[in-house]
Amino acid sequence: MIQLKNLVKDYGTLRAVDHIDFEINEGEILGFLGPNGAGKTTTLKVITCFLSPTEGNIFVEDKNVLEDSLEIRKIIGYLPENNPLYFEMTVFDYLKFIAEIRQITNFKSRLREVIEKCGLHGVVEKPINTLS
Repeated sequence: MIQLKNLVKDYGTLRAVDHIDFEINEGEILGFLGPNGAGKTTTLKVITCFLSPTEGNIFVEDKNVLEDSLEIRKIIGYLPENNPLYFEMTVFDYLKFIAEIRQITNFKSRLREVIEKCGLHGVVEKPINTLS
C-alpha cells in the first residue's frame, strides 16, 4: 500500500504539490492525469524517494520515505521520462552497477534471466550509446 498524507513539495517559492492525500491499495492501478506543471512527476519522484517532501508523509508498505528511503527504493520501481543511463558504460557494466547498488545476489543467474527476458543477446558488451 502507498499512502500520501498532506503531501507538499516546494521548489523555492513555487509550490508544485499542494496538500494532497490518497491511498493506493495492493493490486490497484492508478494513473495521474493533468496539465503540465500540475505536480504529477514531482509526486512520483517523492513517492520513489528521488525528492524529499517539503511537508507531509508518504508511506510505502508502512515504510516512511523520510526514514526508510533505501528500503523503499528496493521495493518500488520508477521509470522516468528520460532514462538515467550512463551512456559510456557497456550494457553489462550498467547492469552490474545497478545490481551492486540494489544489493542483488546471484548476479550471474539474474543477468542471464534479464538478457533472456529483455532480448539483450548480442548487445551485452556494447556501449549503451550505440543502442537504439
